[in-house]
Amino acid sequence: MTDPGVLNITIYQGADLYYQFKFPQDLSGYVVRSQGRETWTATSTVWSSSTTASHLTIPSTSLTESIVEWRIPAATTAAFNTLEGVWDMELVSSAGAVDRVLKGSFYVDREVTR
Repeated sequence: MTDPGVLNITIYQGADLYYQFKFPQDLSGYVVRSQGRETWTATSTVWSSSTTASHLTIPSTSLTESIVEWRIPAATTAAFNTLEGVWDMELVSSAGAVDRVLKGSFYVDREVTR
């Protein structure tokens, strides 16, 4: 396991959120998951994304590299009521090993045009 990278993000309420990440490994058989919360100890989530449910896909993988795309649609970000919080992203192997690869804070820039 390596130390997770830090990525602080701004989410523009009512706009699509899109990030593409390259990982230097084959992610075949992995689940990628991410959650955002108001605080690290909050019991409810602002969002929950995974390759098994929604918002995260692995469109490309090879023996040496994998691409992960993270898309949260505008209709979903429009409903965000939280102004700021924390988030992370984890890789879960088919054997169940969990590696936290990204973490950071997020800020929601409120939408004016609706």
